[in-house]
Amino acid sequence: MSKKATLPYDVRLECIAYVRGYPRRVRAYREARAEILGGTHGATEGMPTGSGAGRPAESKAEQLAAIERWPETQKMLAVEYAIDRCGRDIGSDTIRRQLIYGIMRNCQGKHKYARNRIVIPGISERTFSRRKEQFLYDIAIYCGFAEKVGTNSA
Repeated sequence: MSKKATLPYDVRLECIAYVRGYPRRVRAYREARAEILGGTHGATEGMPTGSGAGRPAESKAEQLAAIERWPETQKMLAVEYAIDRCGRDIGSDTIRRQLIYGIMRNCQGKHKYARNRIVIPGISERTFSRRKEQFLYDIAIYCGFAEKVGTNSA
């Protein structure tokens, strides 16, 4: 029997959903940051009868910190964590990028982007499957759905 840790089915589907929603989350995150950073303060802000606090830089910093605490931002960061860890042992950056792109596309639709259609030099279908499972496992670790392999729970 294999002692390799596998994700429960529901956790695996949740991680795949995070990957599927990643482009939307990145777009929303960037738009929210641009709106805060590009916004100007009102003419009466800081005045005695104004409604603003008079400290626009601090207000923007607080708003940016709030964006970092959004649950959607945490899901986006989980996928970025997995992207960063994926294929670290591969010497070629081009192959590593192809692998990440292939995994992301396969998560978008496993029938449309089947692993036998994704051709990456030096990566077999079985290796691709193992790398994808590790990718999803990294997302689960970041989100707290799973523990790192090799840690003692006793």
